[in-house]
Order: sequence, then structure tokens, then C-alpha cells
Amino acid sequence: MIPRRRNELAIAAAAVGAAAILAAGSLLWRFAFDSEPWDIPWPPRPRMDGWEAFNLYSWIVPVTVAVAACVLVSARWRRPRLAATCAVLLCLQTAMVYVPYAACLASRIDRMRGLIREPMRELRELVSVVVVTLALAGLYVAVAQLRHTRVETRRGALTIAVVVNGVLLHHVWLLMFLPLVHGWWPADSRRTDLLVPFRPCRGAMVLRVEEGRVLRYGRVDDVWLHFDDPRDPGPPSRAVSLTGEWTPHYFWLNDGDLAKLSVRVDDPAVIRCDSSARSEPVAPEPWHRLGLSW
Repeated sequence: MIPRRRNELAIAAAAVGAAAILAAGSLLWRFAFDSEPWDIPWPPRPRMDGWEAFNLYSWIVPVTVAVAACVLVSARWRRPRLAATCAVLLCLQTAMVYVPYAACLASRIDRMRGLIREPMRELRELVSVVVVTLALAGLYVAVAQLRHTRVETRRGALTIAVVVNGVLLHHVWLLMFLPLVHGWWPADSRRTDLLVPFRPCRGAMVLRVEEGRVLRYGRVDDVWLHFDDPRDPGPPSRAVSLTGEWTPHYFWLNDGDLAKLSVRVDDPAVIRCDSSARSEPVAPEPWHRLGLSW
């Protein structure tokens, strides 16, 4: 049984060691590059206004690593109750890193209602899965401490708890540095050979080439036949409306604007193009943008 125990401890130590490297990196950022290194915030209220995930991570991860080390030390010293308590606390602290993301709001401009801030359903589902996983890991550790449980099962429960927390503390970096997007996203957005002239396909990503760079402008929201363009005193004209990709804007574009834009030939919305136009007359609202100007 001793070799198995050593293997379990080695796996757990590797997970904690990797988390410790992340903690060192976050602390290095805090004290070496942050303009106010000593202003370490406490967890904010469950909202995202003025909240920075990296600040939360910079103080919660070192504490989590310390608790994980206590799990290993307690198991080594044969203090099962202390080790189990630390393992449950470890699950709770890792959950604290993810829970604020459930309050993240996405901003967009609605054609009729203006600025709308909505919860991100995908993030809430992710946070729910993470919290349930950590709760089950903590429950497994607690149940494994019952009197008639085998010693190997108790040690395995502790190892599982440490490894699960180590993995989830690695995955949280994806939420910090990768863009949170909806819909199709190109694997390589810099390829100009896949660009074709603009096509009015609902949901298609609209791109613009400026100085050799491919910029994501927005996505096609709808196609209109009778748009009352205040820039043109003539009769209503054809227009396409876009929702902003990086900014919460709603754009009205005429044929001249659309001639400067492109779409990708591999975009699923372009492949299954829905270009049917709406015939009801429409006019821009004060919160809308006209043309390609930002």
C-alpha cells in the first residue's frame, strides 16, 4: 500500500506545485507591475462593475495553495480529520474564484430598447457546473471519513479533491484572457484569402481590412428594404443593420458602406445564407450609429 500512497501524494503535490507557480505569477504581477500593489481588494459584491478577475485571483490563489499544502501535510502526519476539513475548505475557496463570473453582464444595443445589459447564460452554466463539481468533491471527502471507510478510500478522496481544485484553478485563466464571444468564431482571423465581398446573410461576421489587418466589425442583424436614412433626403433605401462585435453599438449601413466590408467564405452563416429582407419601414433611433464611423 505504501507505493500507492506515495503515487497519490506525488500526483497531489504536482497539482499543488502547478497551482503554486500560477500563484507566484499572479503575485509577481501584483507587486512588480501593478500601479497600486498594496491595494489588494476583498471579494466585491456579486456584480461585475469595476471588478477585475485578476485582482481576485491574486489573493485567493495563494490562500488556496496554502490550504492544499495543509491537506498534504495533514495526510502525511496521519491527521485525517484535519486533512478532510482542509480539503472541503479548499473546494470552497476554489468556488469563490468562479462564483463572481455568474454576475458577469453582456452589453448590447437593441434596435428598439437601446442599451441592454443581460447575464451571460453560458458563463452561468459554466459556474454552475464548476460549483457542483466542487461540492461533490467536498461531499466525497466528507463521506470518505466515515468510520467503516477503508484507509485507501480516504486517501484517494483527498487526492481527488486536490487534483480537481488544481485543474480548475488552471482553467480559470481561460476566462481571464480569452474573449467571451457568441456564435461562430474563426480559428485564424488574419487570413485574407478567405474573405469575399459582403453578403447580407443574417448572423454573418462582418470584417474590414485596414492597413493589412482584418478587423471584426460586427454581425449582420437584419436586412431592410425601406430604411429612412437621415443622411439621404431621398426616398427610403435598402440598408443592413449590424450589432457591434467589440462594442455595444447598432449600425445602419447603406450600399456604399457595405462595399467596404467583407465576410468569410467559411462562415456557417454565409454557407447557409439567409438574406431575406424585411419590408416594413424603419428609421434610426438616437442610440444607433450611421455608417462605418465608430
